[in-house]
Amino acid sequence: MFSALSKAASKVTLERHLRSITHSEFVDVSDAVLAAVVADARDTEMRSRILRHVASCLAPNAPWRRLHGALVVVLALLAELPVSDVLNELNVEFSGLRHGDVREHLQALRHYECTTDPRV
Repeated sequence: MFSALSKAASKVTLERHLRSITHSEFVDVSDAVLAAVVADARDTEMRSRILRHVASCLAPNAPWRRLHGALVVVLALLAELPVSDVLNELNVEFSGLRHGDVREHLQALRHYECTTDPRV
């Protein structure tokens, strides 16, 4: 029972960390929060949750801060985990969201334009 409660608490904390990265008004990401997300990603189930969240934030019409936060998470995961694992699982999440594969989607982001914020 304790491990089930601990796992549930970890999932809540992970969701809170992800939202603080991808739904923030600030561009800077806390190193401690990012490190916690990367540590959680070593667990297969948690990594799946992380990449599901990232894929949803990389939607074509997402606000630029959400895109930025998602890319920060992806880069941190790629730096710390086997690249093939991250990309394969991210492709699974993208296919579930009907966004095509990750390479296709990231190439489309090269043409991203935010007309509402001149800083972007």
